[in-house]
Amino acid sequence: MKYVSAYIVNYCYGTVFKKIIKIEWKYNTLSVVKPDQSLVAWAVSVRIRLQELLANQRFRVTDIACLQDLGMAR
Repeated sequence: MKYVSAYIVNYCYGTVFKKIIKIEWKYNTLSVVKPDQSLVAWAVSVRIRLQELLANQRFRVTDIACLQDLGMAR
């Protein structure tokens, strides 16, 4: 949560918080295996959803903050 609050304060002034929460929720739901879902089907769905998120440049706040700490992000 430290990264999230620091990112919002330093880089997202005036940004819609619902958008940030929606993106974080999408990443958080990737790790959930549904009761009637096989592990292979889950892995395929995670790969597809993750590729869609990254292709649309929907990055997690924590990932951006970590990359900035390493000097690898804008």
